[in-house]
Amino acid sequence: MKTKTIYLWLLTAFTGYSGFAQVRVLHDPSNTTIYNRTWENDPLGLLWWYPDSMHVGQLFTTYKDFTGLAANDSMHLVREWTDSFVCFHHRYYKQYHNGIVLEGAEYRELFNDDYVILSNGWVAENMTLSADTIYSSAQALEVALAAVNAEQYPWEDTLPVFDDDSNEILIDTYPKGELLYALMDDDTVAESKYKLAWKFIILSDIPFKTTYVYVDAQTGEVLKNQNASRQGDFTHIYYGLRTDLDTKYIGGLRDRHYLHANNGTRDIRTKDYHTKNNYSHWSYSSLPNDLDDHWDTDHWGATSAHYVVQVAWDMFLYVAKRNGMDGYGKGVRVYADLDDGSGQNASWIPEKSSNYEYISFSRGSRSNPMTWLPTTYDVAGHEFAHGVTHYESNLGYAQESGALDESFSDICGFMTERYAQSGSWDWTIGEDFVCPQIRDMQLPSSKTIPTGLGFSHPTYYPDWYQSSDWWTYPDNSDNGGVHINCSVQNRWFYLLSMGGIQLSKQVMGIGISKSALITYYSYLNLVGQTETYPQARAHAVAAARILFGKCSYEERQTCRAWAACNIGNYCECLDTTAQFFDGGCFSLSRGNMTQVDEMKFKAKSITVYPNPTSNELFVNLGEFTFRDKQNLSLRMEIYDISGKIVKVLEPKFDQTIITVNVNGLPAGLYSLRITGNELNCVFRFIKQ
Repeated sequence: MKTKTIYLWLLTAFTGYSGFAQVRVLHDPSNTTIYNRTWENDPLGLLWWYPDSMHVGQLFTTYKDFTGLAANDSMHLVREWTDSFVCFHHRYYKQYHNGIVLEGAEYRELFNDDYVILSNGWVAENMTLSADTIYSSAQALEVALAAVNAEQYPWEDTLPVFDDDSNEILIDTYPKGELLYALMDDDTVAESKYKLAWKFIILSDIPFKTTYVYVDAQTGEVLKNQNASRQGDFTHIYYGLRTDLDTKYIGGLRDRHYLHANNGTRDIRTKDYHTKNNYSHWSYSSLPNDLDDHWDTDHWGATSAHYVVQVAWDMFLYVAKRNGMDGYGKGVRVYADLDDGSGQNASWIPEKSSNYEYISFSRGSRSNPMTWLPTTYDVAGHEFAHGVTHYESNLGYAQESGALDESFSDICGFMTERYAQSGSWDWTIGEDFVCPQIRDMQLPSSKTIPTGLGFSHPTYYPDWYQSSDWWTYPDNSDNGGVHINCSVQNRWFYLLSMGGIQLSKQVMGIGISKSALITYYSYLNLVGQTETYPQARAHAVAAARILFGKCSYEERQTCRAWAACNIGNYCECLDTTAQFFDGGCFSLSRGNMTQVDEMKFKAKSITVYPNPTSNELFVNLGEFTFRDKQNLSLRMEIYDISGKIVKVLEPKFDQTIITVNVNGLPAGLYSLRITGNELNCVFRFIKQ
């Protein structure tokens, strides 16, 4: 039975997962213009296109009438990028109606050589909404400020907000309204779920937070009032002495070292919040400093926070190949020892400035400033990842999408701790400063919810909880339980990495590095703003397929791990038609097409094993003949995760199976590139 036939047979079940009452236009079998161009059509939003069947950019132009877009709708290209792992190209679009953006209506294309391989997302179909406003932006702002009801706002501060050592005002903190169609209720992308609204991003000093407020542009009603700071329930930390604190020396009259990481890649500035009433003033005079760069326990809270954010930056840079939260090295400013009286949270603070990102670490005890600071590796990585999410999927921070936001941050926090402590990491979150831990990725149910609700963090996705206890939280302070329900994907990540049995379904682990690669690829390139758990499953499977091949062991285990979390089936590859995804990193020379096609066919016969490996790697050149190898002048290079060549080999013509000694390489993820006159292919492997 073909995969496409199976998906058609399961159509009703899948539409039930995503909350749609009817089949969407792009996934309707009667829409043969689209349906016949796809070899797999998933109602959860994914379309796998036949080779050379859809040019990039044509779907919403040439074929607009077959997508559900109405006359007053358009898809706007927001950004385009090439991923750093497989080198496929990606485009991200947002839908506009009457020239106004629709929240959650977004689409992505993954393509190579101008043809789409995979596309996914949601179209708001047959929109007929009005664009008329009754409330102006100024009138709506009065309503929004009354809803926030903060004691003090930044624009009320008597001190101007200056950039470092300059006379220019850094940011304008007064809220500006954005007119949009706000997505309401369960985030289902459909006309009935939208309302025309003014959105405001309101910063407040007291209390210290960022709030998103949506005001109906026609009635003046507050539609959403949401704390936008991504937070955790953290209480205290103390790491010992470290010798690689990244600081900046300024000579002359200052002659001091400041908490400003500036090693050429990082841009992190940290200060003691409680030492300065005006938190917005970031001149060097307000940064903690030291005469000889031997800080000992001076500025203990600030140095601890500065260091763990430095490590989080490095993990994303060297493991995930991303420079800063935005991917382009945008600076981070850290509020350490935040004396706001809460004593519970570490936060990523969105939208505060167009020039910098912000992270805060709170203090909980005035009497003992050497405790209660959540400045740990996993917490810093967690908050740093929230910033990355903002620039990529921009997951809605409530219900299922918010739970997935928290889970992706937990996974990145775990990976940061593993990166920093290669021999002493664990699967718990926040265990270094609070007992019991905040969350447990291996055994989520071992952590009860600290609210008196009488149940534990869930380990799987049961349907009957969606409308009852599983998605609630006292006084809705956790945006629908985002810090509770994140544990389902956390458990999936553990099962995929290490293996195990849950709900009588067995998973054979593929290792942490491969699991992280699948998760991170999906997180950056496929996940959307209104992501649900079933969609997260579909996108993880797609990522495994792209990275490791259709019907690969990794794809099957990704399916199994989700099945063990009660989402989807075992995915045993009932359609075994081979799919060769030719990404930019893997592409062959385009000189003589006949010769290239032959080389491309033979390149698929190359195998590299075992993977992971400890001592030796074997490269089987498969279909390549003695004459092929003689004409190719084969060369093999091994690159580490940063792109540095660590080993070079030039095989002899008579070798078919080549032994590569990797015993001396440190543990980690590597790339083996095999090149020749008409050949250029890459295999990734893990050195244990």
